[in-house]
Amino acid sequence: MSIYAMHFDPNVFPEPEAFKPERWVGQYDRYMDRNFVPFTKGSRSCLGIKAHNLHLKEVTDWIFASFSLAWAELYLASAMLFRPGGPKLVLHNADESDIKISRDYIMGFARADAKDIRIKVE
Repeated sequence: MSIYAMHFDPNVFPEPEAFKPERWVGQYDRYMDRNFVPFTKGSRSCLGIKAHNLHLKEVTDWIFASFSLAWAELYLASAMLFRPGGPKLVLHNADESDIKISRDYIMGFARADAKDIRIKVE
């Protein structure tokens, strides 16, 4: 059976030519799931999907091999500090002129006589 015939079967997809994304929300319909095969299935399935899945595995392996527990803790601490409704961060013994970019050498820099930046967590 062709993909077109499966995707445009009115017994499975009412009004198959209408754009109705809500047909996928709500009660699960196993016939819709079975008939939705945009990349085909089995030995003749899309080669791009197979390559994509292989690439995802390589990326996942790299992520786990590259990061240590220290990095994970750093990411978690950053997420806690900068989350919505999280603690307030305030400049300590400095003002906005100490962090405002005033020089540009490929990257932005604060003025040369700016104070060290310290942040207080409230």
